[in-house]
Amino acid sequence: MRETLEAGIKRLRKTAINQTDERLTKLLASIPGISKTLSAVLIAEIGDINRFSSAKSLIAYSGLDPKVRQSGKTLKRNTHLAKRGSPYLRRTAYLAASIDQRHDSELRTYYEKKREEGRRYKEATVANARHILHRVYAVWKRGAPYAPRFQESFPQEENLTLDCRSRTRIQQSKQDIYISDLKFSNNL
Repeated sequence: MRETLEAGIKRLRKTAINQTDERLTKLLASIPGISKTLSAVLIAEIGDINRFSSAKSLIAYSGLDPKVRQSGKTLKRNTHLAKRGSPYLRRTAYLAASIDQRHDSELRTYYEKKREEGRRYKEATVANARHILHRVYAVWKRGAPYAPRFQESFPQEENLTLDCRSRTRIQQSKQDIYISDLKFSNNL
C-alpha cells in the first residue's frame, strides 16, 4: 500500500514538472536552493507573477509577513506569521531557504546574524524564506537567471599590487558600506 502511494506521488511530481513552462522552470532553478520540483510548486502556487505589484505583495500572499497587533501607539514586537496565504507556497519557500542558507554565503551570513540577535532557527529561516521569495520575484519578473550580488572570490593575477588611497562612504539600504578607492598596477 505504502509503495503504491509513493509511486503515485512520484508520478504526480513528474507530471507536474513536465506540465510547467520549461523556460520558467530553468529560470527559477537558477536560484540556489530551488530545484525543478520546488520551481514547479512555485509556478503552480504563484500562477501569474504580474498580479503582484512588488515582492512584498508576493510575501504577503505567501503568508510569510508578520501579523502586526497594534493598539493605539503601542506596537507589539513579538509578532507571528500572518499565514493568510498558500501553505504550500510558504512551505516551498521555507524548504528552499533551509537548503540555501547552508550553501549561499549571503543567506548564511544573514541567518547567523539573526541567530546572534537571539532568534530561533525557525524564525531565522523564515526571514531567509522572505529573501528567497524576493529572488523568485526578481528572476521571474526580469526573465533573467539569478546572479549573486557580490562575487565571493576575485580572479587571481600574478604580479598584481593593491594601493589603497582613501575611503568612500556609501549609504545603501540602512547599511553603511565603506569602499576603498583602489588602484591596481601590474608590475611586470
